[in-house]
Amino acid sequence: MTVAYISVGSNMGDREPNIRRAMQLIAADSMTRGMGQSQWIWTNPVGMPDGTAPFLNGAVKVHTDADLLYFFDLLGRVETELGRTSKGDYQSRPIDLDLIFWGELVLDTPTLILPHPRYRQRQFVVGPLLELEPELVDPETGIAVAEYLRTMAENGI
Repeated sequence: MTVAYISVGSNMGDREPNIRRAMQLIAADSMTRGMGQSQWIWTNPVGMPDGTAPFLNGAVKVHTDADLLYFFDLLGRVETELGRTSKGDYQSRPIDLDLIFWGELVLDTPTLILPHPRYRQRQFVVGPLLELEPELVDPETGIAVAEYLRTMAENGI
């Protein structure tokens, strides 16, 4: 069994129902063995044009028997089912499911980088992750994830 951590966000349509439906679809998958979720928080969009709608963000911890490629594909299928048409950065979206950690795996391929390459600079990702697992450690750096949050606070991020 693998523990996966996913950052979840929505800034189009009915955000809360979008997120609830995404969680239902992940939980309904035959390989999912359990889930936990953080609180949902409203955040301003990062790196997006002025006037972009705010996001509802949080994190999910999933216990799964799936292999990595199956699970990554599951996240993509859920996004597509909920109306996401593009995976490009800095675009509004009804749902965004970013795989942050897959167990202790460190991976760098053209289609998937683990841990997620930008999570360390995003308070809206790190805060909810720590709510789920306060002692979480970055498998790539060996640094406690809480340290990233402290660094962001010190730098006003």
